Amino acid sequence: MLGAIFGDICGSVYEFHPVESYQFPLLTDKSQFTDDTVLTLAIADALMNKKDIAKTLKAYAREHVFKGYGLRFNDWVWDEKSEPYWSFGNGSAMRVSSVGFLYDSIEDVLEYAQKSAEVTHNHTEGIKGAQATALAIFLARQHASKDEIKHEIETRFGYNLSKTLAEIEKNYRFNETCQGSVPEAIIAFLESEDYESAIRNAIWLKGDADTQACIAGGIAEAFYGDIPESFKEKIYTSLPQEMLEIIEQFYAYMDFKNSIIEEDLACIEKNFHTLIYKVINDDFPSINTSNITLPKLTIPFDTKSKQWIGIEGMYGGFSYTFDDSDCVLKFFVENWCRIFDGLDKKHIVTAEGFLCVGANIM
Repeated sequence: MLGAIFGDICGSVYEFHPVESYQFPLLTDKSQFTDDTVLTLAIADALMNKKDIAKTLKAYAREHVFKGYGLRFNDWVWDEKSEPYWSFGNGSAMRVSSVGFLYDSIEDVLEYAQKSAEVTHNHTEGIKGAQATALAIFLARQHASKDEIKHEIETRFGYNLSKTLAEIEKNYRFNETCQGSVPEAIIAFLESEDYESAIRNAIWLKGDADTQACIAGGIAEAFYGDIPESFKEKIYTSLPQEMLEIIEQFYAYMDFKNSIIEEDLACIEKNFHTLIYKVINDDFPSINTSNITLPKLTIPFDTKSKQWIGIEGMYGGFSYTFDDSDCVLKFFVENWCRIFDGLDKKHIVTAEGFLCVGANIM
């Protein structure tokens, strides 16, 4: 999320004063956060703290006035009603970055990106822009390659991401629509070499600089893993305390979630390997298990059921093999559940349904 915020700050001075060369100063004495940052943090606050999205957006915008809000959004903010206004502007995409970080399945990311957008931007293109941005961030977090991200976004949303920045820049004009700015912002990321170049690429397009840098910056942070400390310092010295507290909560949550996942993965891998060795020792005592190297496990987590749902793509009712130079083990898997510490029975890893009903030498 810091990647999106810093992109907004960098682009703030270039929104209506396009850069003249690629080597423009990222920051000037006029650089400041805009509506992109305000509403990005509003969405993060609403989702993390289970608040009403529309009410939270209005509260943040009313607290931080004169930050460059669009005319229709500003009217919506001060209207006592909260009816969406069929917008397909890129405001839905600029504020969505936290969704790509907070949720751990494509289904959840798309669902909450839509929820974050449709309180104002209920036009199909407005929703699409938010979903495409959030999904790109999610895929980058999952270590997808740029080619994989490009293919997924093009396939799902019909965006043309095959144009180059050089081709776009020749005839590009200021465009605040999702369909006219989100694909270009994603391309700015795709052609980047690091976080900073993603920001430069987005601003160099000479379009809606703060918003496109915000979008590209959010994706770049997820893909490259972080942003430079000096960039963070600019954020920490530019934002008011209440915004910094939301940022602190967001990253504390992300650190906690990531540590739990890493610890559980290590535990699951250890216990599944223990199961395999136990099966070998009990049923095939002639095999020397010290000579067997078992594969590393990749185990996805399902946020809806709160369960680990697979080991190397294994599903209940199927059989799988672990191929080693000394032997090949075949496992018959009945069903799935999260794996806990300890072995309850000879061929069972958990009391809640993950059941390996046999192991044979092939």
